[in-house]
This record gives sequence, C-alpha cells and structure tokens, in this order.
Amino acid sequence: HEHISVHFLNELGAVGNKYNVIVGPLFHRALEKTLKFLEIVYEVIVDDLQKLIDESSVGDDSQMEWETYHTLDTIYDWIDQECAAHDFLECKVIGQSYEGRDIKSIRLSKRSGNKAIFLEGNIHAMEWISSATVTFLLNQLINS
Repeated sequence: HEHISVHFLNELGAVGNKYNVIVGPLFHRALEKTLKFLEIVYEVIVDDLQKLIDESSVGDDSQMEWETYHTLDTIYDWIDQECAAHDFLECKVIGQSYEGRDIKSIRLSKRSGNKAIFLEGNIHAMEWISSATVTFLLNQLINS
C-alpha cells in the first residue's frame, strides 16, 4: 500500500463534508487514483500552489506593502526598519520556534500607563493572512 501525504486546510468532520487539501506533486496522481477508486468526487482548484505563491510574491521585497505575499525574512526586515526609525517601538526576540527561527515582538508605546492591545500572527504555518493583517494594523498604528 502506498502512503499519501495530504495537508487538510479545514477540520475533519462528518462524512459528506467538503474538504480542501494540499497534496505535493509526488502524491498528486496517487491521490487522484485513490479518490477515483473510492468513487469520491473531487475538484482540483489550484494545479501548482507553489507557482501561485511565487507569482503573488513578485515585487520589491525591500519595501513592505500589502498587495503581495511576503516571506518571514521580509516581514522581520520591515520590523527592524520600523524599530530603528521610531523610538516609541521596542523590538526584541522573545524565543525561537520549533524549527529554531526567532520569534520577534514589537511593543508600541508613546506613554506609560496607556491601555494595551495584543496582536499576534503567524502562529501556524498556514496563517499567511494573519501576518498581513497584523503588519497592516501595526503600520497604521505607527504611521497614521
């Protein structure tokens, strides 16, 4: 029997529910064959996810904007630039991820004693939209 590596994008639930999955190129044909054998109806939505990601991240990675996907390195470079430019920002590494990557934090405070909000993003690998949301909100707080 062949093992097929599949990443589910939504939680598993009842039989008959629709599911979105990501399958690497090595397992694509095997999964299609298995689904056909089991008479499971499926639809391929994106033929090449990596190509789609690469195309969406084309642009000037030296400047942060919110129209394309940015890598963690680009986001961290932007954080470092903002911290260097504004004395009311305190940036530090608060730990490392399971894979050994730095986890950065930013504290924005213009006056002690102010109420605080806490924003977090990129907690899970598939949360690409959370980093865009958090960096957009942070940019608005810093520069507006």
